[in-house]
Amino acid sequence: MRRRGFTLVELIVVIAIIGLVIAIVLPALSGARTAAKNTATTALINDLTMAVAQYRQDTGRLPGYFGAREMGNSLNDTEGFTWMENILLDLAGGTITNGTAPINVGPDPSNRIGVDVSLIGSSSNFNGQDAYFNPPDKYYAAATGQAGTSGNLALPDLLDAFGTPILLWARDELATGQIVLDSPSAGEVQFARIDSDSDPALFYWNQNAGFLKGTAVGKKAVDESTDSLLGDTTYSDMEREQSLTALLGHPSYHSDLSTDPAADQIVPTAPRGTFIFHTAGPDGVYLARKDKGAGAFLDGSGNSLVYGLSFDKDGSGVYTGDSADLLTAFDDSVFSAGN
Repeated sequence: MRRRGFTLVELIVVIAIIGLVIAIVLPALSGARTAAKNTATTALINDLTMAVAQYRQDTGRLPGYFGAREMGNSLNDTEGFTWMENILLDLAGGTITNGTAPINVGPDPSNRIGVDVSLIGSSSNFNGQDAYFNPPDKYYAAATGQAGTSGNLALPDLLDAFGTPILLWARDELATGQIVLDSPSAGEVQFARIDSDSDPALFYWNQNAGFLKGTAVGKKAVDESTDSLLGDTTYSDMEREQSLTALLGHPSYHSDLSTDPAADQIVPTAPRGTFIFHTAGPDGVYLARKDKGAGAFLDGSGNSLVYGLSFDKDGSGVYTGDSADLLTAFDDSVFSAGN
């Protein structure tokens, strides 16, 4: 008896069903992988924040071989030495003070420390004790795409589970006064500046210039210098400072809103923390202008984030003081430590 085969129509229907199933399943699998990597990154940063707390308890200070203003100086714009690299000198070791250093690192050609990468994590740097922080090799390696000088480029960096360097923004604890957005007067301090050469600020963009100026950063080889609201150097200093303020300003704090100021006049009265760890998320871009929802927080030119746009207005157009964290518009995440 002749066995009946599939008709062309039946084959097409089966193929269509298989294609539909794949279209449904693949995004779910991708979402599960992304969630798993986000969880792994969070666990890594939790370990790091505990190491920071233990270091502070033992030494009476936050980790970081170089100070905030050294890290923010204009020379670090081209040196590319980052705050994460700076704290890992204290937390993971590798520094040497005698003998010939395999590499010399730092934010200034005349202000460097010798590092032997083979000693990172070694008890010889910590009087026989274990390093405060010794991450798995897959998260601790010299990052691709960093802009800077040779010694700094050879230093290992802390990567998230997506293969992108984790940024650290550290407050200048010697900068005090009433917080303003720009042009500080006596008794005032600017929230964020590009560098620390003139007026002090709470945070300096040059702390992370090495990656924000990078053109092929991380596993995804992202051009941060064109794709990131923080990294695009075609934007003015003021625009990048404004985006940095929006990122690092605590979403629950604000100046007196009763006078109904313009959105770009609302000032964060506190940062998110003293140490703020910043991950780029799945796309590998630090504050990507293309992230869904970002447009709601951009200024009229589309070149910078505005902290004040995270505050709600009532029906009469007056700001209510209620705020939404603008990070919800991005796939980036921030974690605070050292408060």
